[in-house]
Parts: sequence; structure tokens; C-alpha cells
Amino acid sequence: EYVKALRLDKARRQLRSAEPGVTKVADVANAWGFWHMGQFAADYRQRFEELPSETLLRSFQAGG
Repeated sequence: EYVKALRLDKARRQLRSAEPGVTKVADVANAWGFWHMGQFAADYRQRFEELPSETLLRSFQAGG
């Protein structure tokens, strides 16, 4: 669980600094060892209370 939480945190950090349309959630997830997108989204939402795509979009709207 610790390693999964660490990987989720790293994925979130990368999504928060990425640009939608250039970076894909699946690419970030894969980079951190998540291969099943449905499970990644569920784990991410449980930990951060939002979907990975929402993090990506919100970060871009906020100006990075």
C-alpha cells in the first residue's frame, strides 16, 4: 500500500504540472506503473477525491 500511495502521489504531481492535450492521463499512469486505467482512476479518486483527468484540467485552468 505504501508503494502504491507513493506512485499515486508522483502521478498526481506530474498531472498537476502537465498540459491537457499534450499529456495524457494514461501516459502518466503508465509511467508510474499503473496499467489498468479503471483501477488507477478508482485508486486515484479514493486517495485524492477527484479523477486524474480533473486534476489535469484543473491545474491547466489555474495556470499550472
